[in-house]
Amino acid sequence: MSTFKKANVVMLTTFKKAPIYCDSTNTLCGENPYLLNTTGKHLYVFNNDLIYEGDYYIRFDINGNVERIFKADLDSTNEWMIPPYSNYCMKIVATTDTSLNVNIGCTNIAPPRTNVPLPSPTQSFIDKFISSYNDGNIIEDVLIEYRDKSPNIKYKDNTVTIRKVKEIFGIDDIANALFETGLSEGVVLKNTTRNDIKKWVKKSLL
Repeated sequence: MSTFKKANVVMLTTFKKAPIYCDSTNTLCGENPYLLNTTGKHLYVFNNDLIYEGDYYIRFDINGNVERIFKADLDSTNEWMIPPYSNYCMKIVATTDTSLNVNIGCTNIAPPRTNVPLPSPTQSFIDKFISSYNDGNIIEDVLIEYRDKSPNIKYKDNTVTIRKVKEIFGIDDIANALFETGLSEGVVLKNTTRNDIKKWVKKSLL
């Protein structure tokens, strides 16, 4: 059963080919317009998952600004393991940057793989990020789909589902979230349906 976990997304500049470009007016577009004064951008989705050797993480300064991206390597540093330094290190769980390669262990549906790019947000999310940014609403808080404590990667195209966190939730959103969480935690009674949960939400909250 898949669930959604809170995460954050940040956009950083790259001087290589990228899926997003920013022009001199600070407007994003989904492909390089081949004009001067454009810079490539990558999206990095991160959260507070435990960082293990070989993972990538973003290090922040004390003001919450991105310092740089690191690959966890004990031959270089153990900052990602030891507080208080680890408090400023957040694991990258998805990105449009295909240069970030990791080794993936065996799962129920796939054998071990080495030197594999981290999963990417879907194209629909990238398009949503661009349109929201250009409308003046920068997406920072997101939900990323997980399965068995790891991002639920669609191996066909190496993507993972990411959603913008809603500021206002409707009855259907609340009912679905309770139903999915209840199933994953084994607390939903037998024969309970989504509609049963929805009726309970209406009765309890309205």
